[in-house]
Amino acid sequence: MSRPLPSVEHVGDGVWSIPVPIPESAIGWIFVYALVGDDGVWLVDAGWDRPESRGALEAGLAEASVELSDVTGILVTHVHADHYGLAGWIREESDCWIGMHPADAAHIRDRYQDPTPLLEQGDRWLRSAGVPEDTVATLRDASLRVLGNVHAVVPDRDLRDGNVLDSPVGEVRVVHTPGHTPGHLCFDLPSHGAVFTGDHLLQRITPIVGWHPQSDADPLGDYLGSLDRIVDLAAPRALPGHVHAFGEPAERARELAGVHAIGLDRVVGALADGATTAWEVARSAHAVRWDALVDFNRRLAVADACAKLVRLEDEGRVTVDRDGTPWRYAVSAADVTGGAR
Repeated sequence: MSRPLPSVEHVGDGVWSIPVPIPESAIGWIFVYALVGDDGVWLVDAGWDRPESRGALEAGLAEASVELSDVTGILVTHVHADHYGLAGWIREESDCWIGMHPADAAHIRDRYQDPTPLLEQGDRWLRSAGVPEDTVATLRDASLRVLGNVHAVVPDRDLRDGNVLDSPVGEVRVVHTPGHTPGHLCFDLPSHGAVFTGDHLLQRITPIVGWHPQSDADPLGDYLGSLDRIVDLAAPRALPGHVHAFGEPAERARELAGVHAIGLDRVVGALADGATTAWEVARSAHAVRWDALVDFNRRLAVADACAKLVRLEDEGRVTVDRDGTPWRYAVSAADVTGGAR
């Protein structure tokens, strides 16, 4: 049964939050934000391309007294289907521009238009993680279900850290926050005391940070650094992609950093207890409900374990043997001597 959508809400002078459904997802919806002014309408994110999502977006814009054809620009926080998937359709209907960080735009073709090379890379990644041979293809193909929810187009504009944009409701500052994806962006709206955080910062949900063929070398290290950027930004309010808006985003950023510190210690504990591969670490972390996880979520769990192992290796707490397949991990002598932190 689908979850009821929240109401469209006027969250600030000219800023509207529009819940757009994500069918067949436990998350339920994404918030698309409309920045409505005399010079046009900008959207922050777009939702994904399903008839019910299109209808919800059009209905939400109508509550803000504008139409889809009034949209002049889309600021995309990142390349994931629920944030980017509907952007191509919106551009066809309104002739708007689409802006995204080039690090994420570079993945559009392999992710959504010709995924064959990415699937081949996925095979190698999952085997290196120790995924059993009879499970590799299932986990590799688990992400293909999103392809029908994306109207893939190349963005018109590169958005980079430090760019300052003159939006319909005031100055928007682009903040690069890699981790969840290499090109994830937050958008600071100082005149409203708010920052649009996409999937970088959510309340009650710890965003997925995974190491996989389309991630950077150390995505968790990137993510922790990006949390520091939110602390430094000191915006009073976060307008995220999911759940609901919340205050004191800097405090939430500190809290998430603590969550990851605990998670790293748990990985060390799993290795000390006998796990040697990312697959075994992932199973240890989700031992209570592993059998209940769908294939897509098992894939996410493996990517999460890989990201933590990469970070621990960089910190010198874990060693890895990459001479064979799967890669084998162990607690470093220094960490054993010093004790798990």
